Amino acid sequence: MINSRAFRSRQLSDRATEFVLYFLIVDVSVSNALASIGVGAVLLLWAFKRIVLREKPTVPRPLVILAALLFLAFAASLTHSAYPGQSLQALFLKYGKYFLLMFAVAEGVKEKRVAVNMALVLCVTATVLCWDGVYQFFSGRDLLLFREAGRLDVFYGGWAFHSFRATATFPAANTFAAYLVSVMMLGLGLSFFYGAVTWKTVFGKVLCLGSMVLCLFLTFSRGGLVACMAGILMLAFLFKKKILWAVPVIFLVVLFSGKHLYGNRAAREGAVDPTVETRLLMLKDATRMFRSHPWTGIGLNTYYKTHEKVHSSAIPPSYAHNSYMQMLAEVGIVGLMSFVALMIYWFGRGLGAVKRSRDPGLKYLLGGVLASVSGLCAASLFDNVLFMLLPATLFWVLLGYGVALARLAPENRVS
Repeated sequence: MINSRAFRSRQLSDRATEFVLYFLIVDVSVSNALASIGVGAVLLLWAFKRIVLREKPTVPRPLVILAALLFLAFAASLTHSAYPGQSLQALFLKYGKYFLLMFAVAEGVKEKRVAVNMALVLCVTATVLCWDGVYQFFSGRDLLLFREAGRLDVFYGGWAFHSFRATATFPAANTFAAYLVSVMMLGLGLSFFYGAVTWKTVFGKVLCLGSMVLCLFLTFSRGGLVACMAGILMLAFLFKKKILWAVPVIFLVVLFSGKHLYGNRAAREGAVDPTVETRLLMLKDATRMFRSHPWTGIGLNTYYKTHEKVHSSAIPPSYAHNSYMQMLAEVGIVGLMSFVALMIYWFGRGLGAVKRSRDPGLKYLLGGVLASVSGLCAASLFDNVLFMLLPATLFWVLLGYGVALARLAPENRVS
């Protein structure tokens, strides 16, 4: 009787976890508040299963050790923090929560069905947001949140082209582009195996992936295109699909031929690109902050306040617009190297699972996750992807998702 009740409790908790995960991956594209609610629900269910139901952990021990070392490296940055309260809050309520979220997702995805459904929910959500982005491009208004989009003014000599950069429900076009790249890679992974080849499945794949590609172009994000190329190259490397090599070539042609849109888009003919000039100044400021405390950094989550004091007179206080330089400034060499070590282990484990997988579906899906994270890592070179709530939450969810797939893929055979 007790065993039957415990089994039923585990079934119900697994089912609840499944739907909360679907809720979370929709929320990471809608709002900070809903994403925080989703994260809290996932962590509560995970804690209930671990403490009350006494489920055994399935997260690989090396990952736990590396995450603990990263947590300690972030904690070490408090030694030089000018705002210790703010750093302490970020350590436990932000990054501590992200690490636990990664573990919770890794242990919450127990079946291939759930893994596939998560990718499908992400793709459907992204497709709906793309329609919102297209409407936004022409109207300047977000259809879902009823707010204005960012204006884009492009100068062709004496003639100006005025439009709106697609942001959908995200705060900025670059953030939306990073999100689209990560979901697009999962969509490509799904498209390689999911569904019989019928006009309905072909139409669905073309509609979904086509919408994401179109909206990625409408963000006019150079970092987004580079991130997409990084993800495509990862897929081409994993699955030896030569046709994928054409996509980066197309994107490079767009970047060079559309220099007014993706190059000197906000300056008149012959002027210096203001966005490039500004970001170079930001990198100089980040380097100056890093040099003040190179090993443990200036303090977790203190970059903006510190930048207010030391920023170049030519630019207002801002973030680094490069996640790695900001991480280097905030947590120093020790923190950045700890993060790199965790990522090397994660990619190594994922690549090994792809090679060993006996289930084509899970193999391609795991390849899509590896490409998604590769794209987000590339996008982090050009913006604060790892520090903004929505893309950062998606990043840690994908890390946990990849751990779960690496566990499932070698164990499953095609039925």
